[in-house]
Amino acid sequence: MQLSLNILPLLSLALVLLAFAPSTEAHQRGLAWGTNDSWGSKLTGGLYTWYWHWQDGPNRVFDGKLEFVPCFWGKKYASLWQARKSEMAQKLPKAILAFNEPDIASQSNLQPAEAARLFQQELQPYRRKGVRVSSPQIVWNVDWLSSFMKECNKIGCDADFIALHWYGGYNELQKLKDYVTRVYRTFNKPIWITEYGVTSAGGGSQAQVKQFHVDATNWLNSQHYVERASSFGAFAVSNPPDAFGSSKNALFNSNGSLRDLAYWYVHGASKRDVVDDAVVDEAVDGAIEEDKGSASADGDRILQASVPKARFAKRRLDQA
Repeated sequence: MQLSLNILPLLSLALVLLAFAPSTEAHQRGLAWGTNDSWGSKLTGGLYTWYWHWQDGPNRVFDGKLEFVPCFWGKKYASLWQARKSEMAQKLPKAILAFNEPDIASQSNLQPAEAARLFQQELQPYRRKGVRVSSPQIVWNVDWLSSFMKECNKIGCDADFIALHWYGGYNELQKLKDYVTRVYRTFNKPIWITEYGVTSAGGGSQAQVKQFHVDATNWLNSQHYVERASSFGAFAVSNPPDAFGSSKNALFNSNGSLRDLAYWYVHGASKRDVVDDAVVDEAVDGAIEEDKGSASADGDRILQASVPKARFAKRRLDQA
């Protein structure tokens, strides 16, 4: 088998990058959707695999591209939950998320025993149909969740996995780690982090907030028990859902274009690196074409297999 000298460096690069690339096994990256539905098309075709909304139904822009996970927010949005139930009567989802932040007075605000009864009435029937149902999505109070699980078990219901929210400062990653680790050790169930981000009071420059997201996501990625994670940020920087979360978490500019943080979440690289990759791909493709005349059939097959792996490995290194 003959390979030209131009090709050998490419094969060496592929081997080096693959040797240092992180494992591809990771949690499924999702969206806590909350903005103009038409903007969703800019987030498909990358690393996102699923999305949810606190109480609304599916975004048709994502049909066939991302899995939708319905949510029963709580009693306040009972009419919207009835609409979700009608949709699920036509097609069962794989999973359902339970009550939004019941441990917060301004959110679904449920006592553990009350939440257990509501869970038994509205959500347990879906578990009997094979749908995975989460615990209520607490934001801080692990004791509340412990009480809920005890009350739920008393009346014959249970959660298939634990769903959590977390918010804090841009420099408080360790608190997120401690929180998630404590929850897993307490309940020994798979975990979904369905919101995480920096608060308005949590400070940080745009670069520091992005670095929090990168570090937090990579850490969650490394925990075998974290099945899915969706950051807080699917909104325009000029129109956050409330004043609690920092606008610097935003994935979109005011006109619907993607911010640099969104490029990282979609592609595992910054906007600049995505553009740079396109230039590199063009150069690599040119090298392949140049060497087709001199490479044997076996060599050409190796090239076609090795170069895409090198590109993939480069993006995985950028993500790490």
